[in-house]
Amino acid sequence: MDLYDLYVIYKGGQTIFHKRFGTVKIDQDLITAFLTAIENFSKEVLPSADPLRVIEKGDSKVILSYGESVCTALVCGVYRAEEVDDLKDKLDEILNGIQTTYASTLRNWSGRLADFAGIDDIVEVNMKDILRISIPPPLEDLVNNPERYFFTIDER
Repeated sequence: MDLYDLYVIYKGGQTIFHKRFGTVKIDQDLITAFLTAIENFSKEVLPSADPLRVIEKGDSKVILSYGESVCTALVCGVYRAEEVDDLKDKLDEILNGIQTTYASTLRNWSGRLADFAGIDDIVEVNMKDILRISIPPPLEDLVNNPERYFFTIDER
């Protein structure tokens, strides 16, 4: 599995958190606008009350999880169905952590992104096992472009 980007999007379409996991660069504003438009389209046109959970094109997928005030979206390359299910569960855990930690902020949010400074910790705690099994980048790319990568130090 390849993880590309994780977005936390506030209702109305404002990105409150973004984390890039690899080298594929996706325009943050473009993906947020796309996801907001797709969500609105699916609510208006599709008869099911269930939210859209996966958008896919081949092995490339956008996995979504929805809360009352925010949604999470993970852009990734996934090759097996069980990986999609694992990532859905992780996104739900991240979403629940954000909603629990920032409940009062989300109810009356003023628009300051600094109000969500600890979201990175919630993401890391919930994604650490997934990040460990991701394929590492080539060493040369890692050395020449460290700003593209997310690093963690674990108990090993």
